[in-house]
Parts: sequence; C-alpha cells; structure tokens
Amino acid sequence: MEEAIKPPSQTLRTVLCAVAVTSIVVAFVFVLDTWRVGVAGSTGGTSIGEGSIREKANRQPFQFEVTGASMVPTLHGENCWARCVRCALTARVTPLFDRALQRHRLCGVCGALLQKTSRQENSRWATGDKRAVDRGDADIVNVSPLAKSDDTQFRIGDVVAIDFQGALRVKRIAALQGDVVTVPGGRVCVNDRRLEDLMALAAEASSLPPASLIVDRDSRQSKTRWIARNPTSTWKRSEERQWTFDTGSNDAADDSDWLIYHHRDVHNNEVAGRVLDDYQFNLTVARRLVPVDRLAVAANAEDESRATLQAAFWTPEGQVFAQGDLNQAGPASLQFHNAAASLRSEFQCPVLDALTPVAIRLKNARGKVRLSHLSVDRLIEYRLRPSDDCTGYPMRINAGEVFVVGDNVPVSEDSRVWGALSLSNVVGRVEGIASGRMKPQAK
Repeated sequence: MEEAIKPPSQTLRTVLCAVAVTSIVVAFVFVLDTWRVGVAGSTGGTSIGEGSIREKANRQPFQFEVTGASMVPTLHGENCWARCVRCALTARVTPLFDRALQRHRLCGVCGALLQKTSRQENSRWATGDKRAVDRGDADIVNVSPLAKSDDTQFRIGDVVAIDFQGALRVKRIAALQGDVVTVPGGRVCVNDRRLEDLMALAAEASSLPPASLIVDRDSRQSKTRWIARNPTSTWKRSEERQWTFDTGSNDAADDSDWLIYHHRDVHNNEVAGRVLDDYQFNLTVARRLVPVDRLAVAANAEDESRATLQAAFWTPEGQVFAQGDLNQAGPASLQFHNAAASLRSEFQCPVLDALTPVAIRLKNARGKVRLSHLSVDRLIEYRLRPSDDCTGYPMRINAGEVFVVGDNVPVSEDSRVWGALSLSNVVGRVEGIASGRMKPQAK
C-alpha cells in the first residue's frame, strides 16, 4: 500500500511544531543538568561548563544532587531499595539491581536473597507529598565556597566539591601539602599511617565522616554469631535477641566472662571466614573481595550498676582495646572501633584471630545489664585496585596540591587514577546532607 503524502502546508506545520518541541526539551534538559551534577565514579558526574561552576561557587553557598556512586556508603546518588527475605533488613543498592546476577543479590548480614522493595519516602522535590517508590532519593549536599585557595583550611577527612574535567564531583581529602602517600601491600598510607586510621581519628571533627559498612546485626540473626567464652557464663540471649548479663548474688562480674564474635562468610554458605571488603551497594561489580581488619562494635545498654563495657579487637598489628562507662540513669549507646583503640595488656583478653576478631565484656558489673542491637561494622579501608598504577608512589604532595579519594573504594575515580590535583580544582567544602532541595535561582 502506498504511503499517503501530506500537503506541503501540513508538512511545514508539522516540521515547525517538531522544532518548537525539541527546543523546549533541550532547554529543560540544560536547566536540569546545571543543577543535577554529581559524584564521579563508575557512572561519572554530569558535565557542566567551568564558568557556571566557578560563578556558582564564588557567589554563595549552594546545593547539588549527587548522581554517582563513588562516595557510597557516605553519600548516595541514584539508588533503589532492597529488602532481605529472611532478616528484613532494608538497604540502598545500585539502581541497576535488575541486572545483577541472582547469586550476587545477597544480604550482607544473613546471606539470604535480596528483593527489590518499595519504601515510603518523603519527596525532596518540594511537593510536600509522600510517594511509595522502589527508587531512593539521591542525597543533596550543602557546599560552602572557599574563603581562599590554600590548604590551611582543610584537614584530612574533609569532603570537598571539586571541578575536574568539566564536572562537579565530591571527594574526600586524603593528603595535603607536605604529606607523603605510600601504598605498602596496596593499602593507601599517609605519612606511614593507614589512611582509614587517620580518618577515624578525625571523624569527631568532621561534618561528614566516612560511614561504616554493615558486618553483623545480632538483632536480625535467628542464630547468633556471639558465643560466650565460659561454659558457665552469665551472658544470656533472649527470644527477643537481647543479651542480659546478670551477676545475681555475686558481688561483681567474672573478669574472664567474654562474649566473642565468630564471623561467618555470607558468600560461602555461612562458613567461618574473615570479614571482607564487601559493598552491598555494588551488586553489579564483579571483583575479588579482600580481607579487612578495621572493625567497630556497638550496642545499646541499660545498666543498674554503672559498669564498664570493654571491647577487644584483633588486628594484624596485635590486639587492641577500648572501653566506655555505662550510664545508670538510662539507656546508653556505645560504639568502639579498633582504629583509635589503644594497646593494653591488663585487659587479660582471650586470644583473638581473624575469624574471631571482636570480643566484649563487662567490668565492675553488679546486678543486671542488658545489651540490645549488638552490631559489628567495618570501617572503609582505602587501597589500590589491581587496575591502578602503583609506580608513582611514594608520592609527595607539593605546595598547592591535594590528594583525594572516594569512599566507594572499588569504583571511585580519584587521585589513585588522576594523581594529586591542584587546589584550584577545589571549589567548596561539603558541609553535610541537606534536608530538602534548594530551588534553583532564576538568575
């Protein structure tokens, strides 16, 4: 059948309408791109003109929406929600969830299957309504412009917005002028100290410290990974998955009554294994996982006697310890990590190893102490990837330079690829995550 030929006048009207619609769409996309700029990583950031970046940064504080994955788990760009079918833990994961192999869609806590889920979230688009979506809102960050272009206003661990290769990106400062970056065994070290240890020490002063990654949530495990050292231990786990330590009529707790964490590898049928550098977000990234040893333990405690909660950690450098006093007045939330713990021999701790890397006990406990939400996390450990060039190290950071990294170590594009950047690339300091979206100015 022959195709009908439109009269010339109708064809002309059709062409003009198409041109008009195309112009409107292009203009709308341009406006979105100038504000939807993001984190460079496996997906990169949205490119915008250098002039618009500098003009915005020099004028006033501004906000922008993260789009990439290079700062996960601290900052999230595009993502979706997934829920474990067994322990019901929900997590933000890659928006490419549907492309992930089923054997990779595993819960990082119990090893069961993850399923995409809808979660009621507040929309950040200033509409005031709620929506049930399986895609999570990307983080929007507040950025303050710099007062001057020197590194005296920065500390290791600060999060900054950088203008690099025509895109606005978010990274974390790892080294400044005069620092020496080395990579022994592939680990990123600054002035002969592991970068994650420096980050942990600076976390309290940081407006956006590195987030930790989940290793274990005892309240979600039907079978606990925590085992008392003594057969006659006073540690008891209830059906509600809370721990009780009760000295009964005894004057004080037995100092040898340790509760020890036994790790299980969710990627290997729950057999005993080391804690690995797994990023649950990166379900579509195929790589070899490597062991990690910077861990944190946390719990909520209710105490009747002002006891001291002590934690012991295994590290390749030796066992380290931390402690904190419980509050008799009410529940207390305590967290310890081994990166800032100190070496102490008087703890008389059982010998730990890579498979049993954490232990806790109560000191000076009298009566009953309850622990809930006992958890183990791991700190982000910064290292080179097999594809990164290690020939440029040791690297001394020169005047006017800065070395930056992303928290999503396996996928981030940063100074491990680019080398040290000029301070002129830094356009502002990221002060935190915004509670809502700042509307673009008309000007």
